[in-house]
Amino acid sequence: MQGQLEVEIGALYDADRRRAEALAGALGQPDLCKKTFEEFIAAPTDLIVEAASIEAVRAYAERILSAGKNLVVLSVGALLDEGFRRRLVSLAKANRLRIVVPSGAIGGLDLLKAAAVKGLDSVVLTTTKNPSSLEAGKITRKTIIFEGDAQEAVRLFPKNINVAAAVAIASGTNVKVRMVADPDARLNTHEVVARGAFGEMKIAVSNVPSPDNPKTSYLAALSVIRSIQGMGEALSLGA
Repeated sequence: MQGQLEVEIGALYDADRRRAEALAGALGQPDLCKKTFEEFIAAPTDLIVEAASIEAVRAYAERILSAGKNLVVLSVGALLDEGFRRRLVSLAKANRLRIVVPSGAIGGLDLLKAAAVKGLDSVVLTTTKNPSSLEAGKITRKTIIFEGDAQEAVRLFPKNINVAAAVAIASGTNVKVRMVADPDARLNTHEVVARGAFGEMKIAVSNVPSPDNPKTSYLAALSVIRSIQGMGEALSLGA
């Protein structure tokens, strides 16, 4: 699409250096791997993509923005901390930067934001995955393993339920979350049902698990690529 950013990878960093070295090697550019975060943040880049963990966002996001880098956040669970989120937004505004949260494994965040303008009465997220993706132990039949709010879901399943955090932030509500472990599930399924002054919506997405990490969905990786591409476009749909 016309206006998409042309992106070049300038540096890679992981607390487990072997992972960064493996990725740099796969790209045929071993020099991209930086030994320390200080070396990484000093590289001549405009945009940092976080693809690590909630803890990594808490540890590094403020330093990234303070260094004048735009930031893409995948571990959106970290942003459920309202005080932390406000600090990041203030830093971004002060430095004229952007914090981008990709849609990840779910769609319809734009619809939820629009519906929230006049208020939402209820938002319910049901996530169904194979027990192996949830580290839920030996489960032989379809079982609800969690029911609660988004904050608690992210605390208990930090590597599996970033969708809950994204839905909660987009809707501005205390989202009810239901986690289902299904031994017969071959796809990761997320269903959002929202009701409010606008009416009622149901959004359901069934994703192929990522081949490198079954705890997340392949669509989540694709959404990162699309978010970066969209940063250079003059025309924005569904924002």
